[in-house]
Amino acid sequence: MKLIIVIFCFAFSCCGQNKITNKVKFKLIFDKNKPIRGATILIKNSKPPIGTESDMNGNAVLDLENIRNMIVISFLGSYIEFPLEEPVDSVFLDLSKKKVFCYYQKKRTKKYNLN
Repeated sequence: MKLIIVIFCFAFSCCGQNKITNKVKFKLIFDKNKPIRGATILIKNSKPPIGTESDMNGNAVLDLENIRNMIVISFLGSYIEFPLEEPVDSVFLDLSKKKVFCYYQKKRTKKYNLN
């Protein structure tokens, strides 16, 4: 009986410490599929700042506890803001078309036009 209580307490304490995160993948391109390298992707007004940077292929992954956030993508002195809403697991930014596309399980869920 004591073993069962110890196992239960251990399992409960481990589960309580884990935060549920959602991985959101980003693909950033401009002008005929050329990647945007080194762009900063941040959650607006997060304290401490939560963000990531795009790699050489324009890819990035952001781990979020809450999907509903304003996202800020900045590069070369300019920036773009758009809301991120559930459900979403990937974001595609195409500067040549001035659009942001959000996807969930490979189906487009949102589209934002950039000014």
